[in-house]
Amino acid sequence: MNQLQDLINSVGKSSAAQTVLQNEHVRNAWHAVQKNESWLLYGSLSLAVALLVSRSFVAQPKPKKRKKSKRSKLQKPEQPKLSPEQQAQQDIDAILRDFETNYVPEMDKYIEAVEQEIAKPSPPKRKSKKSAKKADASYKQKFEYQYLYFNESLLKLLMKLDSVEIHDSQDLRAKRKQCIKTIQSYLKKLDSYKPEIDKLTKKGL
Repeated sequence: MNQLQDLINSVGKSSAAQTVLQNEHVRNAWHAVQKNESWLLYGSLSLAVALLVSRSFVAQPKPKKRKKSKRSKLQKPEQPKLSPEQQAQQDIDAILRDFETNYVPEMDKYIEAVEQEIAKPSPPKRKSKKSAKKADASYKQKFEYQYLYFNESLLKLLMKLDSVEIHDSQDLRAKRKQCIKTIQSYLKKLDSYKPEIDKLTKKGL
């Protein structure tokens, strides 16, 4: 019992205990426990039980939260599979949309610029050979190279259309044929300006 009392006395001398014992009521109770052996035993047992209970709560593992599966978040409704005819329809529409969006506006601007150049009066013939060569090179870069670019691009679109399998569908055949005619009409329009472009190039414009 003396050893237990010595242990309690040593605890009472700690800085934390000294802070608590500044309260008069707590200090009186502490002195009473130190003097009464039965209270000392009761307090020690209570402290031991409290420590055991607190350890049991600390040692108890926390329940793990179930992580939501990423698959459930990323899952998208499955799109219905297309039939071969529907896929062919989409391919033809994509080629036509590419032509109308990426090529038609630029080709219209190009043709308008060529027509304006053709309508200009012939320049005087006093230009030196050096200035004529520079003008010739700039003209080719502005018009002739663009002509070759558009011509090659439209031919590639026609080849894509030709590779679309129509599966003996008359509707798809007619749609592809109409799309081919639309692209060919621009090819013919471009070709109609080729002789004029060649003439202007030879003049050094």
